[in-house]
Amino acid sequence: RMWFASVCAAEMTTARIAVLQRALWVRGLYAGPLDGQMSAATREAIRRYQTQRGLLSAELSLRAAREMGVVSWLATP
Repeated sequence: RMWFASVCAAEMTTARIAVLQRALWVRGLYAGPLDGQMSAATREAIRRYQTQRGLLSAELSLRAAREMGVVSWLATP
């Protein structure tokens, strides 16, 4: 089991998920609609992004969210 800081579910608004989807899309990891919904396709794209960085999870890590500009670097876990 691996422990990591993740983005709070309450922080994942429709607008923030849409930003995440766009960030994954420009990296060639997501091809679904940019609709702000945390769909299976969005979660799979998160998994692909994080797997490249050694984290095998579809749960968005705080590190990945910061790297993609989904949350501020000043945000605390």
